[in-house]
Amino acid sequence: MKKIDTLVEDIYDLFASNTEITINNNDLEELAESIKKSIVSALSRKQQDRKKTLRLSLIGHPDRKIWYDLKSGAEKEQLSGPTLIKFLYGDILEALLIFLCKQSGHTVEEEQKEVEVAGVVGHHDAIVDGVLVDFKSASPYGFKKFKEGTVVSDDPFGYIAQISAYSTANNTTEASTPNHSERSLKSLKISLLVKLVHFLSMHLRQRFLNLVQ
Repeated sequence: MKKIDTLVEDIYDLFASNTEITINNNDLEELAESIKKSIVSALSRKQQDRKKTLRLSLIGHPDRKIWYDLKSGAEKEQLSGPTLIKFLYGDILEALLIFLCKQSGHTVEEEQKEVEVAGVVGHHDAIVDGVLVDFKSASPYGFKKFKEGTVVSDDPFGYIAQISAYSTANNTTEASTPNHSERSLKSLKISLLVKLVHFLSMHLRQRFLNLVQ
């Protein structure tokens, strides 16, 4: 059984190997269906106009921003075409990476599983080789933080808080963020200290209660 430590190399080997690759048709169909749903969703006005709710994916944002977005009553900012396409690109890339994980012989389970912390719901991306995984796409600037590992201590994106919330929901202390930029793929394995996860589990509930008041 393969381990996540070799995930990036194994994906690259799919393309670099001289051996003929046998593609799993079921996995290919799932990829196509996932991409189709992402495109339909991205072009749906109903999806774009959907009311914002408190979710685990927001936990990395400052509390004041989250509260204002949810409670201020201000008219929702209309996202630009380039921004919406960027979100679509991220969704398509996630589906592709999951497909490539499977094709390279790694075990992928619990895709988009609903999880909950203190009554707040979210969906983690997948469990790969027994490790909680959240797939991310990034600009060269953002990717540099993943490549050098500085995103753990300097995280303007809120990724660590987000995946820590998923870790809390899954009662695990380890997670990985396979990350793709224009140049290369990097898997940053984050060993989340038990103290950190315990801290989050103790404080997430009160933080969420404050936000919904």
